Amino acid sequence: RRAEPLGGEALAVLAGEPLAFVAEPKFDGLAISLRYEDGVLVQAATRGDGETGEDVTHNIRTIGQIPLRLVGTSDAGPPQGGRAPSGGSEGREAPSVGAACLPAVVEVRGEVYMRRDDFEALNARQRERIAAGAKNEKTFVNPRNTAAGAVRQLDPAMARQRPLSFFAYGLGEVTPPAQGGPAFDSHWEVLQALRQWGLPVSGLVQQARGAAELAAYVAPAVSSIAHQTPAFGSLPGSEGGEFIFELASAQEQALSGDSNQLDAKASALAKQADDARNAQLQPVAQATAPAGAAPGTAAASATAVQVTLKGLDGTDTAIATSAAPAPISARVAAQRANDRGLQLYKERRYDEAEAAFTEALKLQPKFALAANNLGFIYYKRDKPAEAARWYRKAIEMDGSRALAHLNLGDALLRAGDEAGAQAAYRAFIELSPQHARAAGLKAWIEHPDSAPKPEPPR
Repeated sequence: RRAEPLGGEALAVLAGEPLAFVAEPKFDGLAISLRYEDGVLVQAATRGDGETGEDVTHNIRTIGQIPLRLVGTSDAGPPQGGRAPSGGSEGREAPSVGAACLPAVVEVRGEVYMRRDDFEALNARQRERIAAGAKNEKTFVNPRNTAAGAVRQLDPAMARQRPLSFFAYGLGEVTPPAQGGPAFDSHWEVLQALRQWGLPVSGLVQQARGAAELAAYVAPAVSSIAHQTPAFGSLPGSEGGEFIFELASAQEQALSGDSNQLDAKASALAKQADDARNAQLQPVAQATAPAGAAPGTAAASATAVQVTLKGLDGTDTAIATSAAPAPISARVAAQRANDRGLQLYKERRYDEAEAAFTEALKLQPKFALAANNLGFIYYKRDKPAEAARWYRKAIEMDGSRALAHLNLGDALLRAGDEAGAQAAYRAFIELSPQHARAAGLKAWIEHPDSAPKPEPPR
């Protein structure tokens, strides 16, 4: 059969060659997009619902690691190393670190987080204030929620008091090469350009080829960031840390995508790759290999299949590979089950959606998004008490999801529990004070007798 298009990395997989990866730690904080125009920071926004985020520019400007002005030259060319800034003051300009082509428009994607040692020091200061008799003070539950709350609240002075950190890890919108923007051939080049522009990139980012080098990367990386946060043991359900392994070739990155947060082009490429992988391939021989057949012999190769791939340039490439499907991790399988459930939910096939979300939770018992989505199912079935039970489970798994608190408040209000609804809405407002519903909910909480009572969506 024919599958198109597949590039060099996909061909390497089928041929059994080790893939080139960029390995980096996952800092589980608050995803932020920074928009620079002519090198000047003009806007910072959260990811929000994937389409519309919250404008948090006023708070992001207080984070010393984020430059208000990028550096670079108009000379195009491949990036060459560089070092991230360690901090600065308001009105700062990042130090010059190379000659990366600085585009007219660039959207930098990264994570605002709080180091574990900074979090512990912050709580120590809070305990001192409480012991001294200060009112309206509290200790914080975990670094992720604390970082997210500091970025989303309305007072920049409050954000400035929080020890927030930032790492850049990718790009969104960038001026295209045809209009003078940079042309990147790999994710590694993107990371080096970010460094040259003066943005902090994790020092643990490393290139690795094949499973052996990836495995060798993990243990020392875990040791190096044992005191950083929040992905390494600080949240419920954390099992020692997570890493991101991206294909080094920028053209092939989309082939590893399993998330519906991918852009349209990446999603299309990922679908083409899945279609090719699931195609009904014709086996070279129907006979199975005899027991004990040596690898590489004709008997052993009887279980292989012959695949003809058509390249974008029209050329054909014949590859023999195993007929057995490649195994996938429980995490990837859970994400796929959740994505399938979302599609079924949109089609109002609620029973099938419930089964998909339940499957996702069996594969990943701490999958907060799947638990939240099960809440949606029961909410749609007009079972608000059961919906609230699942929303609570989602919050227990990950309390930083503002919309889970909002969903819980709506479910409890429909179930007649106004006190519980108000508590959930308070948590939501603290995490997302600029949300369209925040002002109305706050008014009802503070003035329940005079302000309009919220009307939860049906």
